[in-house]
Amino acid sequence: MRYPSRSLSWARALSWALGALFSLFITPAGAETLAVEGAKAQPPAWSELQMIGPADVPQPADDGRAWASRFADSGEEWVKLTYAQPIAIQEIRVYENLNPGAISKVIALNDFGEATLWAGEDTTKTSPFVVKAAGVKARQIKIELVTTRVPGWNEIDAVEIIDVQGQSHWAIDAQASSSYAQVSSGGDADGDLFSELVEKQLQVHLVSGTIVGGRLLKIREGFLELDTPSGRRLVARQFIQMIELP
Repeated sequence: MRYPSRSLSWARALSWALGALFSLFITPAGAETLAVEGAKAQPPAWSELQMIGPADVPQPADDGRAWASRFADSGEEWVKLTYAQPIAIQEIRVYENLNPGAISKVIALNDFGEATLWAGEDTTKTSPFVVKAAGVKARQIKIELVTTRVPGWNEIDAVEIIDVQGQSHWAIDAQASSSYAQVSSGGDADGDLFSELVEKQLQVHLVSGTIVGGRLLKIREGFLELDTPSGRRLVARQFIQMIELP
């Protein structure tokens, strides 16, 4: 069975074919590999995936390299960051590149449950927002926001963990209650089509001629996440030419 993607212009297909396929590995050596297949290996602007890796927005600004909620002043939102391994946390640094001050709670998540590291109202409204953790061990951090506290979009570039040895750790995966990528990409018109393929083995043909084979794990904004023989990979949906079920 074949599932053609949305039609691609010849100009875009030719441009892509002339460019080298680029995979960006965003996890450290020894960690579970998550790679990105697609144009410049970039997730959609303002997607939660923009919080993966080190902070890269150099100054306060509205920037697509950061996460933003789907709507401004939408009330309660949250983001969840996953790291390569459990970390004994000394402090957490949240890099807020636009309208800081909306964070209401910072929670550490591990196999035993969750621990609230901080809750309240950030009166400093500065970035990075720093939370001390006194050695709490966790692999995931959840940050809750009340976006009405600071008008406009409240963007987060990245979340850094400093461990008890003073080493820096950056997220390898991210989730969010919503993101502006849902708006800027025009929504998820293909969601129903791809949802029936979750957990199935696929052969994904890209316009470059590359074929990526693996089990479809989940549908992300603008990407399909596949479990392949070489690890987990994100495949940019706009560059999918055809999908085959072996």
